[in-house]
Amino acid sequence: REWVNNLPYYQKEYPKKANRPITYITVLYAWRANLTIVPVDVIRHLTGLRWLLLSYNRLTRLPDEMFRYLNRLEYLILNNNRLRSLPDDIGHLSNLEILRVDNNLLVSVPDSLRRLTSLEYFNLKGNFITSLPEDIRSCLSKREDRYLYLGDGSSAVEGFSREDLRALS
Repeated sequence: REWVNNLPYYQKEYPKKANRPITYITVLYAWRANLTIVPVDVIRHLTGLRWLLLSYNRLTRLPDEMFRYLNRLEYLILNNNRLRSLPDDIGHLSNLEILRVDNNLLVSVPDSLRRLTSLEYFNLKGNFITSLPEDIRSCLSKREDRYLYLGDGSSAVEGFSREDLRALS
């Protein structure tokens, strides 16, 4: 909790004090922290993160280089923000199992999501997405236990039939 409460301090002061990764922090929970940016100067040192929860903030974008430092990340929870896009380097998250970007302002997703071969649950409901790249579909359909959740309007998503989608409520 200290990290979230003092994020402006760490964003300014931490890079000056440490030049080595911090692997012992595995969870960063910044739910309803009123964040408008993700300070990449802090995130890049948190190489041991497995869970990153940034729900219910005011994020409109994520830094382009943010995910290249988080190769151990398994859970990325970004729901209920104001994100208009996801950075292409999200494809670097080879261990990512859960991706929640529901209830944002997304109109598309990057093609690099096809590289997320460990992804088991992908929640996109409550966005403005009308089509998905075909390779996202094939990536998620390789195993029976993978889910793509698009919400009630899922039949409007180009390239997917209702049989293709398994919704979790």
